[in-house]
Amino acid sequence: MQKERAFTLIELMITIALAVIVATVAVPSFRSTIDSSRISTATNDLIVGLSAARSEALSRGRPVSLTTRTASCSQGRQDWQCGWRVVDTGDSSTIRQQDPAEPSVEIANAPGQVVYNPSGMLDGNSDEQFRIFIGSSADPRRERYIEISRTGRVRSCNPERDANCPSP
Repeated sequence: MQKERAFTLIELMITIALAVIVATVAVPSFRSTIDSSRISTATNDLIVGLSAARSEALSRGRPVSLTTRTASCSQGRQDWQCGWRVVDTGDSSTIRQQDPAEPSVEIANAPGQVVYNPSGMLDGNSDEQFRIFIGSSADPRRERYIEISRTGRVRSCNPERDANCPSP
């Protein structure tokens, strides 16, 4: 008679315990990766919108703005989490629009709108800035900034890696 080979209960319990330990260590790290990806996506989407508005202002030869999308917002909110749209200020037509950001992503310190004049420069006397973050604390690993100079140049920075990046 041949002896059957199988796992003992002790071997199975040790395997499950090791799997739990590995999962406990890996999940917080994975969460950080997901948050970083969400922040990067929101930052890149906003940069694309700003670049599109500037490009359209240059090509159309008239002011173009990047504004919030109020129609996609619940409870009458008017902020950048609702998404945004590129608008020709001459005829108020929407050129491009962006869906709302991931609900966990916050966009703060932002102007009501960004207007580019026909030369591609900001229509105003000051630089503009957006702060994109997850969570309420000022954790440099979970935030990005977008700065727009008066010349229309867009720059993003990560306060964790860039000493010239603004602080909250």
